[in-house]
Amino acid sequence: GHLQRANFSVPQRMKTVATGTPHIAVYIWPDCEHEGTLETLCLESVRRDPARDCVESYFACLEEQLDALPKAIHKAQLHAFLASRERPDLRLGEAARKGYWPWDHPVFNALKDFLRAL
Repeated sequence: GHLQRANFSVPQRMKTVATGTPHIAVYIWPDCEHEGTLETLCLESVRRDPARDCVESYFACLEEQLDALPKAIHKAQLHAFLASRERPDLRLGEAARKGYWPWDHPVFNALKDFLRAL
């Protein structure tokens, strides 16, 4: 509705670029199908990393001991994963520049395809 009221072209479905200028498209994290965040994608890309087992155990322990988990669970899990790296104080983007995420992992394909379509 906001796009229409501003006289912009409206995409007919997600991941599709609407005709007109500027180019407008809609993409909802992490892949337009599942709930999550950019952190969800990054965590999935390192699923086979041995540190992920430790992160899973840590959060299982927290849930057992505290009866609650952080509301932004994927963000918290990502920070716990980053704590296992050489530079544990990096933020998501800094970790990306450092090469902590395997960008060739298939979990990023939908996002890369969307960005290329723009």
